[in-house]
Amino acid sequence: MARPLRIQFEGAMFHVISRGDKEETIFGEDHLKECFLRYLGIGAERYEIDIYAFCIMNTHYHLLLQLNKTNLVEFMHYLGSSYANYLISCGWKGHVFRGRYKAILVDREAYMLAVVRYIHLNPVEAGIVELPEQYPWSSYAIYLDNSENVSWLKRNWLTSYFGREGIDAVSAFRQFTEEGIGKDDPGYPEKIKAGLVCGRPEFIAQVLSYIDGDDRREAIRKKFGFSSMSLEEINSMVCRAFTLDDLRRGDYRHDQTYRRACDVFLYLAKDFTQSSNAEIGDKLGHASNNVISCRFYRLRQKINDDVAFRDDFLRQVKEVLESGHGKGLTPKSVSDMERD
Repeated sequence: MARPLRIQFEGAMFHVISRGDKEETIFGEDHLKECFLRYLGIGAERYEIDIYAFCIMNTHYHLLLQLNKTNLVEFMHYLGSSYANYLISCGWKGHVFRGRYKAILVDREAYMLAVVRYIHLNPVEAGIVELPEQYPWSSYAIYLDNSENVSWLKRNWLTSYFGREGIDAVSAFRQFTEEGIGKDDPGYPEKIKAGLVCGRPEFIAQVLSYIDGDDRREAIRKKFGFSSMSLEEINSMVCRAFTLDDLRRGDYRHDQTYRRACDVFLYLAKDFTQSSNAEIGDKLGHASNNVISCRFYRLRQKINDDVAFRDDFLRQVKEVLESGHGKGLTPKSVSDMERD
């Protein structure tokens, strides 16, 4: 099995997001949020992680953190497993978190402020409160109240961004944050490249320079650089490559050619579009969300576990892409799939 690609440079800043399995409410009660914050503080100090912002919602949480060592994986394992064990001790059944957390590498100089604001405005955007300071489970109120002692929250950067005097900096920070309320363009999410990094072109080039090995560097370059396609374009390419009229009609269980075409379409749809399972399922004969989810899970497992299948499948994916009139598209590596 290919080894998952890890991006966790010393000194790097990450926006980390982790959700409950099946979007379930995993922080539904105050004592659960308090418990998670306790583990967050312990973990930050134990692993020497600088926490710049956090927000705990009912179904997920956000962190903005900076590494002092290359230990993001270890820190996240501690945080996730500690909270999951506590929740299970309270009677929880089944998985707690939905697979692997998402970690977006952030260009501190260009986007740190936008990420901090984005995280603190989550409760406002969700309609829970009108102002971010009214939500007790984020770092925003701690920023506004300098008297509150939370030693593991990194706050000393505020004056360098918003002014020399503490009270003036806090006031400017509040104004900056509230200016983002209700805006369609908060200046951050749309800047994320391929779900992996948010930064200027020179920042991305710097990231590439830190990755050891030509294969890894090429995998990330492809991840940053590929173009997007529509479901209609992918559908046309797959049908042309497999000489099929329509992916909506076929025997997925017994027709191997049709099944392979559907799998290639599913793989590319997940890779090159932001389409929902419902939209993908509509192109495959109105398959349900659950059917699409199960098919993609089985496909990923087979790619990871069966070398012969993987080589043949990715060869066919490449052939389909090469038929796309020179779009310069390249499929994800298996390492990328494992990380997702």
